Amino acid sequence: MSGGTSLDPGEIGGLFAGAVALIVAVGHGLRWWLGWTDSRQSRRAVRLQAWDEELKGRELRLDADRENEIRDIRGELDQMRTEHRALFQAYHLIARALVKIDPSNAALNHASALLSTAFKIDPLTPDDMAAMLGRLS
Repeated sequence: MSGGTSLDPGEIGGLFAGAVALIVAVGHGLRWWLGWTDSRQSRRAVRLQAWDEELKGRELRLDADRENEIRDIRGELDQMRTEHRALFQAYHLIARALVKIDPSNAALNHASALLSTAFKIDPLTPDDMAAMLGRLS
């Protein structure tokens, strides 16, 4: 700057070139920042997609495991019902035979009392059947 407030053409050109360089630098920085956030969002979307697929796979495995467990439990329950029914019928057959031999047997009376408390007669059972069941015990 030569003596005063006036700028010569070289200084104006230098200021203009500096401003253009600054704008270009800011533009490149802004472009880099936008590209960085875009790539970060892209990487995040890929990770989220992979996580979502992993969760869906886990859910499918858990559903299959749950179905297998339910099937196994139902099978075991059916088997236990069959065994229970057989044991209950076997008890009644043996108890009837033992009552004829020793009607006052304490163990037999105790077993009958335990079973009658554990297996209440259904209130919808007809009266004649309830009376017959009472005579059996």
